[in-house]
Amino acid sequence: MRIWFLLDENLSPNLKISLLRLNPNLDILRVGEPDAPPLGTLDPEILDYVASFQRLLVTRL
Repeated sequence: MRIWFLLDENLSPNLKISLLRLNPNLDILRVGEPDAPPLGTLDPEILDYVASFQRLLVTRL
C-alpha cells in the first residue's frame, strides 16, 4: 500500500529533501508547491485537500 504525504508549510523544506534521500519513491508534496494548496491556506481547506486527494497530513502543533 502506497501512502501519499502532504507536508504543512510550518515544517522545514529540508524535511522533504531528507525523506526523499532516505526513500526516493515516496510521494511527498509540501504546501506551497505546484499541485498542493498554496501557502497561507487555512486549516479547514488543507483538511479538505488531504481528504479529497487521500494524502496523509504531516504537521506540528
